Formats: sequence, C-alpha cells, structure tokens
Amino acid sequence: MVLPCLRVSVWKPRSWTPPTTSPTSVHDVEDGILSGRVSLSVLWDLVELAALAEKGQRAFGGSADLLVEAAGRLRQLPVVAAAADYDGSFRSLAALKTMTSELVGRYVGGTIAATKAAGVGDLVVPTEAAAEVQLLKTIAVLYVMDNPLHQKRQDRQRDRIYRVYDYLTLGAPGSLDPMFSDWYISADTDAQRQRVIIDQIASMTESRLERLARDCGDLLLG
Repeated sequence: MVLPCLRVSVWKPRSWTPPTTSPTSVHDVEDGILSGRVSLSVLWDLVELAALAEKGQRAFGGSADLLVEAAGRLRQLPVVAAAADYDGSFRSLAALKTMTSELVGRYVGGTIAATKAAGVGDLVVPTEAAAEVQLLKTIAVLYVMDNPLHQKRQDRQRDRIYRVYDYLTLGAPGSLDPMFSDWYISADTDAQRQRVIIDQIASMTESRLERLARDCGDLLLG
C-alpha cells in the first residue's frame, strides 16, 4: 500500500519532533567522538546527564525527563556501551561505526514500522525514538556544533552550497546530471525546477561539491 502524501511528510521540517532533530544526529555524534570533542560517558554520569537534559529541553523543547529516560535506554544497548570505550584503535573505530549503523537502523526502522501501523499519510515517529534522537542532537550541539571552529567550517560549507546552487541554476538543464536534467525539463513550475536542483546538490559527495564550488567560482565572478 502506498500511503498518500508520505513523500511530502518525510520532507517536512516537522516530520521529526523536535523539528531540528533527525536520525542524522547519530552521524553528528560519531563525528564528535572521532574529533575527540564528544564522549558517550556522559550517558553514565547522572549529574552531567541531568544538566544536559535540561539544556536539551531549553534548546529543542520537549521534556527533560524523557531525555533522561532516553539515556537509560541507550545505556542498555551493547553497541552504545562498546562505542563509549572509543580509544582511537581500529577495534574501537569498528565499534563506533557499528553503533552509528545500528542506531540509524533503530530509528528509521521504528519510524517505518510505526507509520505502516498507523496507516495514514503522515510520517509517524515513535516518542521514544524522537527522545533518543533529541538527546543525541543535544550532545552534538553542546559539544561539537557550538564550537567556533565547527561554526566556521559550516559557514564555508554553506557558501559552497550557495555557489553551486547559483551555478546549476544559471546553467540548467545543461549543468545538471542527465537524470536531474530530464526531471528539470519535465518540471511544470519554478518550485519543481528548484527542487530538482536541490536534489542534485543533495546527491553530491562532499568532495564533488568542493570541487564544483571551486571550479564554478571563477565563472560566477566573470
């Protein structure tokens, strides 16, 4: 059964609650652990955890109690306990990658199951999954994303995306990959054409985006 308007629901900012969170928060935490700015030991430090939950509530809404409960569930997962011991070794890196993969599967799989069970056109995110993701997002924001160096890196990434968007828009459909070019040509409205360009950018790897931003910079300036 194809649920009506489900694709639209998936792309709504508020499909996940709070709207600033999504399962990609797991990757943000992984990046923080790899850079040495995040330690999952906070999940076992009940004093720091309580303070973290309060900050998460203030930043994203919801309930601090639900975030503390979410931490309790995460502590019980063997993959989380293994990743909490990350020490830079190959074995611990494998454990970290396993945690990321299994947590994303946990949240995406749970959401798919809940949505199918509901039988409606909107995406249904289980409350427990949303709370766990919000907690992970809070950890990432407080320990990684608020870091000035990280913010400068985000500014550079944002500038690259804007430059590539302008380049693709000015040159479309010829500037697009064949698949996206076909979709662009068949689009009926400016909004649909804009969406095709955004999808093209979303499909790019980081290295391709950097290369294209660098190559198209001179063309845009000229």
